[in-house]
Amino acid sequence: MLKRLLTIALLFPVATAAPWRLRGLVSSGYDTRQIESELSSSASETIKINAGDFIVPNGVVIDESSEGTQNLAKIVTGDRLKFTVDVKMGGRFRLQARISNADNVGSFSVINSETFEIYGEVNALPPTGSWEQWATVRVGDANIPAGVHTLEILIINGGFNLGWFSLNQVSDGTVAASIDTSPGKLLVPATAFAWAEGLTVDPINGNLGESSSGDYVKYEINIPALGVYAIRVQVASLYGHGSFVVKNSETQQIYGRVNNIPQTDGWHSWTTVSVENVTLEAGFLPFEILVVEGGWNMMNFIIERTSIPSASVNSTNTTDDVHILIPSTSMNSSAGVETEAPQIIGNISNTAFMKYNLEVPVTGNYRLDLEVASMNGSGSFLVTNSDTQEIYGSIDSIPATGGWENWTTVSVDDIDLESGIVPLEIVVMEGSFNLLFMSLELNELANNSAGDQSGNTTSANLTSGNSMILATDNVGSDGIVNESPVNGTKTIGSIDTGDTIDYNITVPSAGRYRLDLGVASPLSEGSLMVIDRDTQEVYGQLDSVPNTGDWHTWEKVSIGSVDLPEGMVPLRVVAVVGGWNLNWLSLEPLTADSNQTSVAASIPTSKFFFPASAYDGMKGIELEPSSEGGENVGHIDVGDWVTYQVDLPSGGNYKVEMRVASHMGLGALELVNGRTQSVYGTISVPLTGWWQIYTTISTEIKLPAGSSPLQIRALEAGWNFLWFSLEKTE
Repeated sequence: MLKRLLTIALLFPVATAAPWRLRGLVSSGYDTRQIESELSSSASETIKINAGDFIVPNGVVIDESSEGTQNLAKIVTGDRLKFTVDVKMGGRFRLQARISNADNVGSFSVINSETFEIYGEVNALPPTGSWEQWATVRVGDANIPAGVHTLEILIINGGFNLGWFSLNQVSDGTVAASIDTSPGKLLVPATAFAWAEGLTVDPINGNLGESSSGDYVKYEINIPALGVYAIRVQVASLYGHGSFVVKNSETQQIYGRVNNIPQTDGWHSWTTVSVENVTLEAGFLPFEILVVEGGWNMMNFIIERTSIPSASVNSTNTTDDVHILIPSTSMNSSAGVETEAPQIIGNISNTAFMKYNLEVPVTGNYRLDLEVASMNGSGSFLVTNSDTQEIYGSIDSIPATGGWENWTTVSVDDIDLESGIVPLEIVVMEGSFNLLFMSLELNELANNSAGDQSGNTTSANLTSGNSMILATDNVGSDGIVNESPVNGTKTIGSIDTGDTIDYNITVPSAGRYRLDLGVASPLSEGSLMVIDRDTQEVYGQLDSVPNTGDWHTWEKVSIGSVDLPEGMVPLRVVAVVGGWNLNWLSLEPLTADSNQTSVAASIPTSKFFFPASAYDGMKGIELEPSSEGGENVGHIDVGDWVTYQVDLPSGGNYKVEMRVASHMGLGALELVNGRTQSVYGTISVPLTGWWQIYTTISTEIKLPAGSSPLQIRALEAGWNFLWFSLEKTE
């Protein structure tokens, strides 16, 4: 049975308590009155939003305040209190609110309604004693650029009154320019969707509800920076029932799935479920939540950056994470089936078929999962290529699921597919089942396709003496440019400080090898390091790239002898200082009687390198672009910390080197075991002259063997750091 389509244009619920079913595009039209800032004698901005300046949902009222003004009252969970401000100068603002409550209740977040950036949060309002007693609470500090912005106070827990809200400038735009303005956390109200099918808007509580299988809701979100994100969804379910998929609504890439929504105390008693480790690029994200099993409500969701991916990660070019959803209703032809609900194919008869044009991104071996439901346990089908009639696999019996919207997954595995459009057909042998969607997941790349997807995959055979690898035969890079052939060979150029180039080297047997590189530079100022990009172990470094006289006059330089394990070694060339080109690398096995007199001093294999941005956990810090390339940790306050998982082959004394900068010269830190909180040592940070003028400091500490969390904790504020390294000293 088809559900009808409605189109709704609204900002907040109309004056009715009845929920309505969503069937179409929702606009963001609202009262566009603006509150302009006032400039003080010190030329800083102050913006005050009084009770009458808010655009409020039905149910919120304006009362007379005991302070002689007006306040908002009857604020409940899910309310969205919107206002528009015209910021004249821009900079860093302190957010404050005037509140009253009779009990220790109330929490809210302040977000930008257009970008969903969180400007401030109050997790628990203090009790003021009565509705007539008022207190001013600090909501947070936020970077807000000049211009017109629509903000909103999103009520997480109601039960308080609001007198006014203010934004007071604490620094101007020149200071804000040195601040990392890429927010790491976005909060999206569930009702801020761009398009929805099914579901209902609860006009009293401001959430989406009455979810059913096949319903979906789409959002238009601007992701501020490349990163690994967690998606945390606030849900409620009285019976503990429900599941959903999170995906890209355009590419159909599946980011993750929540299989079991836990039972809560009521339809408006909220808990959080998460999809972790989602790599997202900066820019526009067409985001979708697809309901697999209904019976749950949604209030909002948070997209929070949890880490920065390594330089070799390129989410548009990732081949080991192909997981694509194929909506069952996206077929290009069919017979013997009907569309039920927004995305369910049902009433499937015997001898029915469904044909799809499947876009396969890379050649490889795949698994096809199908989300099916069968009341009594009937149904079977073939999966074929409709052009060649090749049978990819079959499902001989669909199990009983107990309902037409109780879903289970059946799979056809070990399907070899070539990249491009594949005409996929589901040929039904026995019907009486429903189909919600299919998903295609890559098992492994074809042997001849790996290089096609990431530039090239270098698999150097080191058994036959000197093995040369062209610089352009890399598996990933950040910042470099492949230059036009010179003397018939392509080279890598435009190498700046912090750039990286990655290679996969297959080593036939563990042993010692000599690592040489072909470089060119007219500058005499470059330096580089070669590391294992997984363990961060430093294989060797070149402190000075020689002046060869030209960008394409090549000279062989030696890193020295390196000990390599058997198997695939993930090498990374790191430009410590840029200003040089790379032509090739070579690894030559060294035997016991090899003449090594011309080999530079070997760098110990017990040295490990850690970019500051590659942390596993943190408190309080922010990442920002560094003058030396990459990103540094900054905005460090007393008590802030970052943690790195360190895996050392042996315990003992290690030299710690840190690349730091300080405009104040007051910084200090301690190195701590993040698990036991034992202090390994402390270091003072000297004055370097500016936040992006770096120097290297060091100390010696004793570390245990194996994996342990090394925590860098700020004892004093006012410093940045770019990287640190550990080197065994005994």
